[in-house]
Amino acid sequence: ADRFERLCSAEKAVILDGEQIVFLRTVANLPQIFTQEEWKEIQEMQETAKRKQEAREKIQAEARRQEAKKEKRDTLILFAVCGVCMVLVLTALYYINVNAYNSCINAGNSAEFCEIVKK
Repeated sequence: ADRFERLCSAEKAVILDGEQIVFLRTVANLPQIFTQEEWKEIQEMQETAKRKQEAREKIQAEARRQEAKKEKRDTLILFAVCGVCMVLVLTALYYINVNAYNSCINAGNSAEFCEIVKK
């Protein structure tokens, strides 16, 4: 702010005919607002901020990849468990039907009748 005030104080007010508010630059060579050391520090801070942002984005991208990988693995496990359950259910139904058919035959019924009962 101090440098801006010094810059403005070096300017001369110029009021043109018919104008009320005017600010013309009368100083041709503007002084540096920042020293070379200050400018270097600003640039270093910007580079540091940029590297931190890139690191955050890289970490977030890796987290998203890991989450997608976990979801895929969980889905495959779920399908495998469902497949095993279906095999168990079908096996149980098969044995229930075989036992019902055999019980029907052992009770002295005809094979045709037992086939109808089994269905």
